[in-house]
Amino acid sequence: MTSSHPWTEFLQDNGLGPYRLNDFRGGGVSGLVFEAVDSRTNRNVALKVLIPGASGVDTLEFEDEGRMLAKLTRASNVIDYFESGEEMVVVDTARGLPMPFRFHVLEVANGCLEEFVINDELRQRLPWEEKLLLWRGAAKGIHQMHLNGCVHRDIKSSNCLLVVGAQRRTECKISDLGKSRDLSTPARLPREMYLASRGDLRFAAPETLYFQGQETEKSFKLADLYGLGSLFYELGTGQGITAVALGYGPDVFNRNLGLYRAGKRIELSGLRAQYSAALALLRPELPPQIRERAMSLVAQLCDPVPEARLPRVGLGRRRSTDKSLEWLLQQSDILIRSLQNTHSKSASRSGRR
Repeated sequence: MTSSHPWTEFLQDNGLGPYRLNDFRGGGVSGLVFEAVDSRTNRNVALKVLIPGASGVDTLEFEDEGRMLAKLTRASNVIDYFESGEEMVVVDTARGLPMPFRFHVLEVANGCLEEFVINDELRQRLPWEEKLLLWRGAAKGIHQMHLNGCVHRDIKSSNCLLVVGAQRRTECKISDLGKSRDLSTPARLPREMYLASRGDLRFAAPETLYFQGQETEKSFKLADLYGLGSLFYELGTGQGITAVALGYGPDVFNRNLGLYRAGKRIELSGLRAQYSAALALLRPELPPQIRERAMSLVAQLCDPVPEARLPRVGLGRRRSTDKSLEWLLQQSDILIRSLQNTHSKSASRSGRR
């Protein structure tokens, strides 16, 4: 992949410390990701580089991402982290002007889930059993983050990397923790910034688009549940459910900003009809043997009322967010086994003919 960003070619030509930068893998406004080689060990790695002159918020998020990745090194479904560093590189040889470049050293991925989601042909060719296994990997990564006191807040297919592991099995790992939060540390941004989405508005939970988010562990975890439901929807339709149900995220955000400033607040339950219409697009994409259970699960996870995303545990009570996501992994296992049992029965019938 190539990039028109002015720092890309410079970094590839100069490297950072012991790291030789090769292919550009992607990036955004404040960060660039390269495939690189550690000249000391000849190991292939990924380097995520903070662009000089990044904003104060972007710099804080970059620092927080490194700390959280270090905290999550034992999480099997979060991208592996090796180290962070900073190198002074001369950017103006005539005047000998040095500039600091900060970076994280990460595991190299073989691909990104978004590559299958946005390509209609690839998405439709990918068997649902494989889609569910990848989705379970993402859910397990968020489960591991929650167990370690972290929330992601920006779940989407482009933040799910694919890594070929043991026995040539492809694992889905959560990445890009720039918008994430370690709940064991004080917030480093103003409280007002948590009323709205911290991530990609096209996939944002509705409460954050309507300025009803909160700076609480419960609110963050419920938004992550929505993100996992949206990711399931992406695997089936190629789109995030927020954009389908509510429209283009930035437009919704800007429209509701005026309502928020005027002191007006809508009832999120009133959005359920729009979500039901969006979910209707997912139904025909699902295999018949899992259709009803999968539809029920995605409808629950993507309920516009945050508290309704948790399963009931009896007498109308909802499960607490301080529990793990084992219940969600169990739901994914049921869906996967349902498909596997159907395939086994079909193979058995074919063998008897």
